[in-house]
Amino acid sequence: MGYDEQGHCPMLKDGACSIYQHRPSTCRSYDCRIFPATGIQISDKDKVLIARQAERWEFNFSETEEIKEHKAVEKAASFLTNKSKLFPPDELPGNPTQLAILAIKVFHVFRDEDAERIDDGDMVKAILKEQGKFDTQADTD
Repeated sequence: MGYDEQGHCPMLKDGACSIYQHRPSTCRSYDCRIFPATGIQISDKDKVLIARQAERWEFNFSETEEIKEHKAVEKAASFLTNKSKLFPPDELPGNPTQLAILAIKVFHVFRDEDAERIDDGDMVKAILKEQGKFDTQADTD
């Protein structure tokens, strides 16, 4: 399940989020597909409905480039999750939503086929650099 035939999110009813009475500002910037896209799980008890909806999303990629980018996002999320102890204290977000957003910000680091051969310490540096570039660019937009 994903968007309906008209391209609408099934969680939106009459243009409003059907989960929250007042749609959070973050929902206006991204949608819950961020979780299945990254492979990051939501574990918060207060986000059960979001987790259920996120589990329903399926992605269909028609182009090689889309597949490459999705794999890079998944690799970024996996690295951030599984290698979190390699990062300086307080450098990584403490919640799944922000971690998923970070994976999307830095996925370019993992697009290169040689990324798997990069030393973990150098990968951490590359991720932090990419995050800085993304945040700087976002501040100027």
